[in-house]
Amino acid sequence: MTPLSTYLEHPSKIHLYKNNHFDTVILDLPFCSIRAHHPYDWSNEEIDELSTSLSVDHLAFNLDGIYTDQELSIIHSTLSNRQLDRLFSACRIQDPGLILWLNQHFPTLAIQCNPETGMQNIPAIKTLHENGIKRFILNHETPVGVIQNIAKECPSLELEILVQGPILIQYSKRQFMSNLYETSPDTPIRINAEDSDLPQRMFTFLNTPFGHFMFAQFHRSLAKYSEKLIPLDCHWLIDARGESEHYLTTVFDLYANLSALTNDEISKKVHALFNESKKPQKPGFFLSNNTDYDWRDETKTKDRPVGHVISKIKGDEPLIEFYESIPINAQILCINPDQTETVIESLHMTDLTHQPSHTIEAFTPYLLANYQKGIQFKALLYLKNT
Repeated sequence: MTPLSTYLEHPSKIHLYKNNHFDTVILDLPFCSIRAHHPYDWSNEEIDELSTSLSVDHLAFNLDGIYTDQELSIIHSTLSNRQLDRLFSACRIQDPGLILWLNQHFPTLAIQCNPETGMQNIPAIKTLHENGIKRFILNHETPVGVIQNIAKECPSLELEILVQGPILIQYSKRQFMSNLYETSPDTPIRINAEDSDLPQRMFTFLNTPFGHFMFAQFHRSLAKYSEKLIPLDCHWLIDARGESEHYLTTVFDLYANLSALTNDEISKKVHALFNESKKPQKPGFFLSNNTDYDWRDETKTKDRPVGHVISKIKGDEPLIEFYESIPINAQILCINPDQTETVIESLHMTDLTHQPSHTIEAFTPYLLANYQKGIQFKALLYLKNT
C-alpha cells in the first residue's frame, strides 16, 4: 500500500485513524502552526500516547509559516522547554530557510519540506535534499510528467503529493475578517463565499491568529486518476482539516484501498466527498498545467488554451510558451487580459538566442519574431480553427 500522510486535529478524532496505517501524522500546534482550522494545545502526555495508540511511522509537527526572529525565539523556547523534539520524529516546514535553523537546534528531527508553490525544478529540489530535507512535498502545480522526471532524478529523496484536500491560493498576515469577531481574535473563523467576478465559485476563507487564508473553490482529488497516480513512487498526503468525520472516514477508506476499488466504487466515494464538502473534486494541475484556464466562469463554454504570453515589453518580441506541440503553420488567436483579440497569422519563432525554430515543442519558451501590435502580457493563446 502507498504510504499515507495526514493531519490530526483533536484527540477526540483518534478513533477514526485506528483502522489504517500512516507513514506520517501531522499535528498543528497552536504556538507554531499558522493554519489550524481547529487549534488544540496538545499536552506532552497526549502526544506521547499517539505513538502507541496509532499505527504510524512518523509523528510530525507543522512549522508552516515564515517567521520573524522573535517568533522563532518563542518557538525554540517552547520546543526546548517541553522537550518536544523527543516526542516528535519529524517536522514539516514551508520555508526552506528553516532547514539550517532546525539542523542547528533540533538535529534529530527529520525535515519534511512542503513549499506548496515554487521549488518544482530539479536543481532546487536537489539543493534542498543536499541541505538536509528527508522528504519533499511536491508543488500543487506540478503535473504528472514533471513528477516522473523528479522521481527519476532524485531517487534517494522521499517524495509526497497532495492527493486529496484544499489548495491554498492566497495568504496575508492581515486578518481581513477581523470585523466578524465577536469574541477573541485567537478563535479561527472559516466561511465560504462567492466571488462576484467568478460566478458559481465558492471559495473558502480562513482567519487565524497568524493571518488570512483563501482556498480554491475546489478540492484536489486524484482518486479517479489512479492509473497515473499509483505508478508514481510517492507518498500520498490527505488534508481533511476542517471537514466532517464522515469526510475523514470516507477519504481514508478511499485512498487506503484505492488499488483494489473499481472505477464505479471510486466514483461513488468521490461523489460522497463532494456531498460532504460541497466542493467540486478536481485534479488541479495533476494531468497538465494549463495556468489560469480552470479559473474561468464554469457557466460559459470556452475552448482550452494551447499557450500563453510569458513576457511582453514594448518594442521587444513577445516571449511565448505552449502547453503542447503546435504546427509551425498554425494560426493563433491571442485573447488579451482586457478581452481584446489579435490573430497571429503565421508563427516565425526563434529560441532565446534568436536562432530560428522550425518546430514548436511543449513547455519551451520561444520569441515571436514576427512581432505585431496588440499582444499583451498574460494573454492566452488558442488555435484559431477551434
